[in-house]
Amino acid sequence: MKINIEFETLKLFSQQRFVYWIFKKIIFFCLLFLIMLNLFKFRKANAVFPNSFAFGHSVAETSIFFHEYGHDGICISIGSKTHRNKYLKFLYNPYNLLHFWLPNITNINVYHAIRKRVHDTVELAFMESGLLSILTGGKKDVIAREFLLKTAAIKSLVRDYSYTKSDAVKELREFDKAYEIARHGKKETYLDYLIQQKSPIEYTLPPKIVRANNRFLNTANYFSMKMYGIDLKLCTIILRKSQKAWSGRGIYSYVESIDYLKSRNFLINIIGDLDDFYDLRESQVLKDVFCSSDFNCDSKIFQILSVMNSSFCIGDQSGVQALTHFFNTKRLIINTVPFGQLHYNSVMLPRIWVDEDGVKAPFYDHFNTFLYKIKPTKDINGKIVSPVYYSSEDILDAVRNFVETNENRDHVTGLDPNKFSSQNPNSMMRFSQNSYFSPILFNTLTE
Repeated sequence: MKINIEFETLKLFSQQRFVYWIFKKIIFFCLLFLIMLNLFKFRKANAVFPNSFAFGHSVAETSIFFHEYGHDGICISIGSKTHRNKYLKFLYNPYNLLHFWLPNITNINVYHAIRKRVHDTVELAFMESGLLSILTGGKKDVIAREFLLKTAAIKSLVRDYSYTKSDAVKELREFDKAYEIARHGKKETYLDYLIQQKSPIEYTLPPKIVRANNRFLNTANYFSMKMYGIDLKLCTIILRKSQKAWSGRGIYSYVESIDYLKSRNFLINIIGDLDDFYDLRESQVLKDVFCSSDFNCDSKIFQILSVMNSSFCIGDQSGVQALTHFFNTKRLIINTVPFGQLHYNSVMLPRIWVDEDGVKAPFYDHFNTFLYKIKPTKDINGKIVSPVYYSSEDILDAVRNFVETNENRDHVTGLDPNKFSSQNPNSMMRFSQNSYFSPILFNTLTE
C-alpha cells in the first residue's frame, strides 16, 4: 500500500513538472514575441524591470523604476486587465512600458499563483537565455523589486537628508527590524518609505487623454455652473470597501461630508468601489454627485482625469492613492492602517486601536507597539486590541478641518509627524516630507 502511494505521488509530481515545463515554454514564446515586436527598444535598453504586483503597486513601483532608469529602462507589466494595470498605458508615455497580459481569472489564489510563476519565468529568461541575449544585443540588467526600492530609498536618504550611503543602509536595516517584529516577517519597508517622498516621474499624456480631458473639463464646468453658478472647484472622493484590514467602509462614511463639500461649492466626483454609491444615488441620498457614467467616460480614464483636475482628494486607503501621488494632488486619507503609514502631500487619519471593552490603547502604544501593525493583536495585558473605524461624524470633522486649512494652499499641512516620531527611533515618520496627521487624531487620542 505504501509503495502504491509513493508511486502515485511520484507520478503526480512528474505530471506536474511536465505541465510546468510546458507552461514555461509558452511563457517564453510569448515573451519572445513581445521582444520581436519591440526589438529596437530592447536593443537600446540598459535595464529590464518585470513588475507584477497589484495595481496600486504597479503605478508606484513603475514610477520609481522610470525615475531611477529613465527612458532607457523597460518595464514589463505582468498581469490581467482586471487585477492590475488599470492606469499604466495612459500614464507612462513615452516611457518604455510593455504589457504582458494574463487572462482574467476569477479565483484570486489561482491568479496570483500563475502571476508569480509568469513573473519568475520572465525574470529567469532574461538572466539565462542565450537567445534573448543575442536578440537584445547582450544581457540586460534584470532589476528585482526589492533591489529597486532599496536603492531608491538609499538615494533619497542621501539626497534629501544628507546621509552617507553606509548610514542610509543602517537606517533602512533598522526599519526592516521594526517591520519584521510588527508584521511577523512580512515587510515592504522601502516602498512605505518612498511613498512619503516626492518622486513621481514627469508624465506626458497621450493625445487620446488630452482630448478626453478637454471633454471632461467642459462637462465638469457645465455641472458646476448649473449647480453653483461659479467656476469649477472639483473634489474627488476615493472609495475602498473590502474585507481587507486596510480597507475603508465606503460611501456610508462620507454622506455628511458630501453635504459639507457641497456647501463649499465643490463639484464632487466619486471613484473606486461604487456598488453602495449606486444604491444610494437611486434613493436620491446622493443627488448631484457624479461618476464616470455622468461624464460618458471610460472609468479608468475618468479616474485619471478626476484626480488630475481635483483641488484635492478625500477617501479611503487604496491603490488609487498611488495615482494621487503620481499627480501630486493634495489628499486626506481616512482610516489608514498601519498607524505609521504616510503619503507625500497628504493628511492622514489613522484608525485608533482599542481593546475588547472599547478602551483606547495608550497614546504611547499607538506610536510604538501598533505603529506598523495591520491586524488585531494582544496588548501587554493579553487583551485583544484592534483598529476601529471612525464614525461619519468624526470624518466630517476631519474633512471640515482639512478643507478649511488646506483649500487655498499648494501643499497640505496638519499635525507634524516629527513631533511624535521621537518616541520610536525606528519610525519612518521622522523622514516624512509634506505628510501630516489630521488634528482629529490628537483630539480622539486625548479625549
